[in-house]
Amino acid sequence: MMRLFRWMPVVLLLVIGCVVQAAVAKQISDARAVAPAPSIESPDEMVGETFSYDISFLWFDRLAEGSLRFEEAEQDGQYRAILEAKTLGVAAFFTRDRRERHVSLMKLTPNGGLRSLEFESTTSKGRGRSREDRVRRYIFDYENDKVYREQVRTGKKIKRDTYELQNRKLVNDVLTAFSNFRMGYFGAVEPGAHFDIPAFSRKGPASITIDVLTAEERVGDPRFPPEGLVCRVHVDKEIFKTGDGRIYLWIDEQARPALGVVEKVLGLGDVRGTLRN
Repeated sequence: MMRLFRWMPVVLLLVIGCVVQAAVAKQISDARAVAPAPSIESPDEMVGETFSYDISFLWFDRLAEGSLRFEEAEQDGQYRAILEAKTLGVAAFFTRDRRERHVSLMKLTPNGGLRSLEFESTTSKGRGRSREDRVRRYIFDYENDKVYREQVRTGKKIKRDTYELQNRKLVNDVLTAFSNFRMGYFGAVEPGAHFDIPAFSRKGPASITIDVLTAEERVGDPRFPPEGLVCRVHVDKEIFKTGDGRIYLWIDEQARPALGVVEKVLGLGDVRGTLRN
């Protein structure tokens, strides 16, 4: 159950990530006829957004719930994205009320993209005096071309590592990457499109890969209707402490990010994140 819950923030992020970029034509039987989706022109257009999702697995219809919101930060030109998920019911009992919180502080650059300033992931278990918090934090120091990775356990810093920053122009944590993706910074989202988004992990430079499937690639998959778009996404497993399962996002006819799927979790079945109506 604990390993299963690690997938939940991934599902939420992928379901949310394409919300505006997915405003495409209703049919994709001829991928070449689909026009690129319109994009957001400024992060200010995302400020105030909140999306809520239910997460299911096997016979559990609401194993967990989660949300993402985007807001202005304290300084001009800076923004904050907050992704949260928590277990419910029997899942909460077996995971000690496990909660995940991922926060990205980002800044708008002169070229119109967002770059990461700080990314923090917190895993919490228990309540009251028995509560345990584990924090992983990345701090991007562009003046000195350094990245600092800190680990904190229940308020006590236990480790700090320093890495060289090799691409100071645009560095993406996972939430900043999807914010840039929504703004069309990496290019138009359409069937057949491929994106390699520069990111960072404790091993150094990394990437987030997104492929928008063509109609031919979707043939025979009963999980997704023929309408809309399907994206296949790979995120460095270190980001959410997950394995190498395949991850998919489906966009419905109303241009809503309606379903996210992580395949064959624990060898048992798919984890699904569904947009609330």
